[in-house]
Amino acid sequence: LGLGLGLVALVAMGAKPYYLGPAFPTLFAAGAAAAERGLRRPWARGALLAAPALAGAPAIPIAIPLLSPAALAAWQARLGVAPPRLERMEYGALPQHFADQFGWEERVRAVAEAWKALPEDDRRRAFVYTTNYGRAAAADLLGPRHGLPGASSGHNNYFLWGVPDGRDVVLAWGGREADYREEFAEVIRVGETPAVDWGLPYESNVPIFVLRGPRRPLPEIWSGAKRYL
Repeated sequence: LGLGLGLVALVAMGAKPYYLGPAFPTLFAAGAAAAERGLRRPWARGALLAAPALAGAPAIPIAIPLLSPAALAAWQARLGVAPPRLERMEYGALPQHFADQFGWEERVRAVAEAWKALPEDDRRRAFVYTTNYGRAAAADLLGPRHGLPGASSGHNNYFLWGVPDGRDVVLAWGGREADYREEFAEVIRVGETPAVDWGLPYESNVPIFVLRGPRRPLPEIWSGAKRYL
């Protein structure tokens, strides 16, 4: 009953399909206990293994990266199927779990170039801000090799980690210029991330801004950056 109510709540809230993932082990165990009673004969066990293997074989390249991007796009088109969309943004030819593996090195490099172009005094007073946790994680993981510090973000758990103390210059990866102008006296667009073949379209050509002159203390501005979804 509890699992059913949880499923109804997730569907009603428009949650992503994998949010129910923690319930799968319990369901697998219950299903295995029920199936055991009907699998006492060898032929039944063989049929149980063969049926899903044969039925699921065409979908294996969609779950495991066995094909090149071009071949995978063609294979999906031939099957007429694709994984469900987990984001409310524009998609390209590949499903998100593959497309999201392309382009992060190039994007982080573009942000690092903007960081290095800051005057030395600005860099001592600056931090990197991103509008989603994917960009923040990419900066944290790939940024150090390009001289980029770790990133702050208001998205999900990153919000709880806040921003570095004593900083008043922001290198912002993403966001809207009009929104930034409400909070900062100076907003300059200094670049954008490159377009990447096979990557997610909404991560290409993302603007990069330098923000100076906060109109109120940064902790107050930060409280409005919280975005849980």
